[in-house]
Amino acid sequence: MMNMEQRIDDLVLICTKMSALLMRENDALHKKKYDDIQSMVETKLALGHAYAKRMEGLINDKEELKKIDPEIKDNLMDLGKSLNDLMEENEKLLSGSIEANRRFLDVVAQAVQDQRKDDAKTYSENGKENSSGNMSAPTSVPISLDQNL
Repeated sequence: MMNMEQRIDDLVLICTKMSALLMRENDALHKKKYDDIQSMVETKLALGHAYAKRMEGLINDKEELKKIDPEIKDNLMDLGKSLNDLMEENEKLLSGSIEANRRFLDVVAQAVQDQRKDDAKTYSENGKENSSGNMSAPTSVPISLDQNL
């Protein structure tokens, strides 16, 4: 089992790596480089899991945590705040991208439906155009959403 100093050093390393990754991801979101983001997902998940595990270990060892040098605690708190700020920015950027994509798809789907309604013709059982209005063309348009984000 790691001693408290090793656990804190490990946590600092994880936070530093996560911060660097979030800065790259936020930059990619600003530049709409979604392929770059996709390649970061596994690393982001692994770092998030490692961070949660280290934090749980520190929180569960309150007696040892009290013995940490105050300067190290302050540095750790600053690093945590910086990481939290990056995570908040990341969340806003991801939410904005997802919402923009959703609105775009809604507009496309509505345009397709409107176009189909204008051009829709139905046919009777004998294959002739039906002008009686008894039958109607389908009003829903199947559309799939690629949820990369």
